[in-house]
Amino acid sequence: MADLHRWRHDTAYVYGTQQRKGAVPSSAVNPNRIRRRRRDGAALRYLDQWRQHVVLTENRVRRGGHTPTGFCSLCDGHIQDDARDRLESLMRNGGRRAHRLRVAVNALDERYREVTVEYGTWQSLPWWHRREPRC
Repeated sequence: MADLHRWRHDTAYVYGTQQRKGAVPSSAVNPNRIRRRRRDGAALRYLDQWRQHVVLTENRVRRGGHTPTGFCSLCDGHIQDDARDRLESLMRNGGRRAHRLRVAVNALDERYREVTVEYGTWQSLPWWHRREPRC
């Protein structure tokens, strides 16, 4: 119990180093923030993956003459990665950049809706998993 009161009240621990309260931390990181700042890299990667899928779907529809096989999801043009799911998660979490991300994703979503149709599958799936390229 004596060890708990041993610390001076005008000092605080910031990332394992003892500093005085009110002192500028040695790094540019907020001392109250436990984790490091996130970078935009992940959101941009997911946005790029979703853009690539939309462009591939548009090209597939533009070429035409494709008949869905029903057993090969890659040949049928179904989504193979979880980029759109992750983007949805980032947009729901909010934050400073969520609005700009939502604007970019909505533009791609509109393009995707124009070249796809809904097919009979589980209604509990997100809308982007319930669509396939038009024939």
